[in-house]
Amino acid sequence: MEATRRAVLLRRKAVSLRQSGLSWKLRPPGLRKMDLSRKVFDLRVEIFGSSREHCTGSVVNPVALKKKVDVVVEGVAGEATAAQLVASTRTSTGEVILETREDPLAEEIQSEGINVADVICEQVVPLLRYLNSKLEKFAGPSNVGSYVGLVRNKTRVKVAAANATVEKVESLTTQRAAVKTSSEEKEKQLHEFEAKYEVLQKRLIKEIELQKFSEKAYESLQVDIETTRRATVDLRDRLEAYRMAFNE
Repeated sequence: MEATRRAVLLRRKAVSLRQSGLSWKLRPPGLRKMDLSRKVFDLRVEIFGSSREHCTGSVVNPVALKKKVDVVVEGVAGEATAAQLVASTRTSTGEVILETREDPLAEEIQSEGINVADVICEQVVPLLRYLNSKLEKFAGPSNVGSYVGLVRNKTRVKVAAANATVEKVESLTTQRAAVKTSSEEKEKQLHEFEAKYEVLQKRLIKEIELQKFSEKAYESLQVDIETTRRATVDLRDRLEAYRMAFNE
């Protein structure tokens, strides 16, 4: 409850100081801390917004972004240094701000001894580290150009690879169709050769059977010729014997 009440009163005090136009150097340290936090928040919103725009397709110049960050950081550091000098001067000379006399909450905030440098270290240093990483990523010599250019290059490489793959698939499909056609033609020729072979084989079988029949007929004819020759010799001998007997 006490912390909530302090936060509400501090916000009201900040609104009243903005409306009154009081200088930042004359504000209490708690309000200066709020202003520094607001500036750091605005810087983060600006950088993160630029990053989101960068991711959505717009081009971000890393050099301009670095200059902008340097200007904001120098302004915050200068304000913090001025605040510390003013605080130390007032402490040594014993000067008191008018608003601290009127508002006991301001005196309580000043008594806490808030260090502005700690605020800068806690909020600005992580942001600077983040920005350095982004600058190293997008402003390096190996990655010159915007993120959109890198994405486009990657997309072009992927599209080229996809086109090469499609062309290779089409070429393989054409070769497969040609091989299939050639295979079908060879298979057709093979069937024709098989049919011719069967016809020739049947013809050869018939010729072999005819040859066997001819051989059998030849053998039978030889036997008949031999029988006829023997009968002729026998008749000749008998005729010669009859003639000799008739002459006697």
